[in-house]
Amino acid sequence: MNDALTTDRGGCLRTLLFGFAVSLGSLQFLGGILWALAGAGVYGSPLHGGAPWVNRVLLFLATGPMSLLPASVLAIWWPRLAGAWLTVTAVVSAIAAILVMHPILPDSGEWSSGGESVAYYTLKWSLALIVPFSLPMLILGVAFLWSPGSTKIGVRVDGE
Repeated sequence: MNDALTTDRGGCLRTLLFGFAVSLGSLQFLGGILWALAGAGVYGSPLHGGAPWVNRVLLFLATGPMSLLPASVLAIWWPRLAGAWLTVTAVVSAIAAILVMHPILPDSGEWSSGGESVAYYTLKWSLALIVPFSLPMLILGVAFLWSPGSTKIGVRVDGE
């Protein structure tokens, strides 16, 4: 069939990936903005300032929740570049999540958290950030990299 508006199988897959990525990216972006602005001083917002972990939180926000939406929009024109972006920022945001959740121990080196070790505490709370933010970005990034073809998302017009 030679319709002006025909889609290939890879285009449909990329369109579904794009729709899911934009939806998830919008939610994460909104959540990151709300946490940074509305939670200032209440839930450990980086805008409260002063804490030594603020830079790590800002790195996590920039490479995690705030990065998914722009990368998803980039996937309209360059799905493979968006896939590479998502894959790299997923790894960086996971590392930043571990750095954020690793406790800053007092000078005396004492640790008291109800019998938990520092490693268990860091792993447990890092996964609370990695699973909802970094892991979906990694999955989407790999999916964009492995999606068939390297054409734009959407419909194919004869002659392109």
